[in-house]
Amino acid sequence: MALRITTGTVRWLWIPAAALCALALYLSLVFVASALGGHLASGKKSNALLDFSVMAAPWSPDVLVTKAEHLRAYAIAQDLEYRKVTMDEVVTLMERAISLRPYWPYYQLGALDAEYLAGKEPAVIQQRLDVIMSLAPNERGLDRNLIELSLLAWRKLRTDQKRWVAQRISTSTHATQRQAQLLLGRLIADDRIYCAELPWSLVRSHCHR
Repeated sequence: MALRITTGTVRWLWIPAAALCALALYLSLVFVASALGGHLASGKKSNALLDFSVMAAPWSPDVLVTKAEHLRAYAIAQDLEYRKVTMDEVVTLMERAISLRPYWPYYQLGALDAEYLAGKEPAVIQQRLDVIMSLAPNERGLDRNLIELSLLAWRKLRTDQKRWVAQRISTSTHATQRQAQLLLGRLIADDRIYCAELPWSLVRSHCHR
């Protein structure tokens, strides 16, 4: 039996095709706006392109993170109290991204960064680091930023977390270890606690004098 294609049938076939084209255009607009907004200077907190992207695609963790990165860059240049308020917004955006992609450890790292910059209490920092430690124990791509944040927040970490960070440094790449040593040199100049709490092999060159 031959299939009869009528004018009405053709019209109906255009509907899903048109819908797919509209969806593709919509997604293109959202991600182009997000990309352009992410490249705008962060001298202002408001960013119409990123605001539009978040409103139009609240289901996209990438869009949420792009907005969070913009706010972070803006907040860094502000005074401490205003920075804390803005960093709370960054944490909220990162939490939304985490809820959409819960097993992606880099979003957790972004949240830890914002919580540290917001001056959160030790319990908050410790809880976030616990999540990262359990979620990605072997994800070495985290090392450079994770080690840096952990050293900066050192006095807020538990003893077991400090041991974990020390082990992470010792087993990281040579490039990451060099970066950690540069940071330790600056930190130890102001705070000798690292000399007492990190393995001597990691701090010897900074603490022997």
